[in-house]
Amino acid sequence: MCPCGRHQAIVPNYKNVSPGVVDDVIKKLTCLSKGWLQ
Repeated sequence: MCPCGRHQAIVPNYKNVSPGVVDDVIKKLTCLSKGWLQ
C-alpha cells in the first residue's frame, strides 16, 4: 500500500521477486517519487 492509500501492489513471493513483478509494482504505486525502490 502506498502512503496516499489509493494504490496497492501485491507481491506474492517476497523472497524471490522477478523483474516483471518489480515493473508492475512501480507502475501501480505511481504516487511514490522516482527512485524510491532501490
